[in-house]
Amino acid sequence: MSEIVPVDTNLLSKIEALAILLECEVDEVLGKMIEGSLASVVSSISDAFSNFGGAFAYLTSFGEQKIQIIKIVRGYTGLGLKEAKEIVEETSLHPVKIKFNNNHVAGDFVRDVRNSGGDARLV
Repeated sequence: MSEIVPVDTNLLSKIEALAILLECEVDEVLGKMIEGSLASVVSSISDAFSNFGGAFAYLTSFGEQKIQIIKIVRGYTGLGLKEAKEIVEETSLHPVKIKFNNNHVAGDFVRDVRNSGGDARLV
């Protein structure tokens, strides 16, 4: 024989409210974890693509500061004085394409050239 037990509706309401609150907190925590993971993945992919095959910049002009631009080219490429000078002088005929390890280094090169009065562009 089964027995009928009265149900405390107040207790059920509290349990239901607690379950909903817990579900919301779990969703929020998972959302933050996924956002963090996604940001990390996107950053990793971006870094991988920026490093894939290197990056290029065109040196288009040395402006009034030929010697300073030669120093910059030497500093970023590791070339000797003669080779760096030839590259810089070649810009009077046409833009010269220079390869770098990644986009960050290429961007720094372009910035430094422009700050010294020359002109360079990222490819």
